[in-house]
Amino acid sequence: MLDQYPGTKMIAGGQSLAPMMNMRMAHIEQLIDLDLLSELSGIKAASSQVVIGAMTRHHAVANSAILQQQCPLLAAAAKTIGHYVIRQRGTIGGSLCHADPAAQMPLIALTLNAQFHVKSLGQERTIAAADFFQGAMTTALQENEFLYAISYPCFSHQTAWAFELFNRRHGDYAIVSVALAVEYDASHLIRNIRIGLNGVADFAKDYSADCEAFLHQPYSEQWVAELTQHLMSKFAPFDEERISASYRLDLSKSLITSAFQRAHRRFLKEEA
Repeated sequence: MLDQYPGTKMIAGGQSLAPMMNMRMAHIEQLIDLDLLSELSGIKAASSQVVIGAMTRHHAVANSAILQQQCPLLAAAAKTIGHYVIRQRGTIGGSLCHADPAAQMPLIALTLNAQFHVKSLGQERTIAAADFFQGAMTTALQENEFLYAISYPCFSHQTAWAFELFNRRHGDYAIVSVALAVEYDASHLIRNIRIGLNGVADFAKDYSADCEAFLHQPYSEQWVAELTQHLMSKFAPFDEERISASYRLDLSKSLITSAFQRAHRRFLKEEA
């Protein structure tokens, strides 16, 4: 149908597309409602990955026992999306394809290097998160393609995590948010760091590669402070009418520090 009717759009939960249509920001001739396609919903553990159908609701992601065990960072982030009604209707695939620069799901996908499984008539391909997102509200999906599933890596038993955000009111988009996963080795040295932020660039960004010089070291408050300062030098925050770039930097410093502290407490079993 996408090939036959150019300009047709698919609608998932409608929590992003419907408001845009109501405000005349999107002009669409025809919609394909995916709501009744149960094949596109569900969460499955497969080997070292968790595979999630694109029509899986945020509520299901947030409360999935599989994700809470295998990829808890994703479940925790889903719990912070909007309000109850939005989580009941909105879908993970819809959020990812909408690619809002302040949304939680693109941030988690980039941080964890999720894999996007897309189809068109007679063809199928997999796109890494870094290649899927091409900027605010822009993805690598072709007009005749649709996203049907997303794969996320499972966390090892030595991986701790944290998701931190700051917003003015509950349910609002975050001004700055931080997604973090820290893997420790048997000697409790830092083996790997996955970290991404919203609000310090024009789109969510993965800063994991900028942490390489801080690997294979023990956790300490000094280590956190030095790593935080190093990461802040990579940011390109922007000014808005009521939110300055310097305010975003201050928030990022506080949230990164808090994320590492919380993740380390989880590793020590001092926090759930």
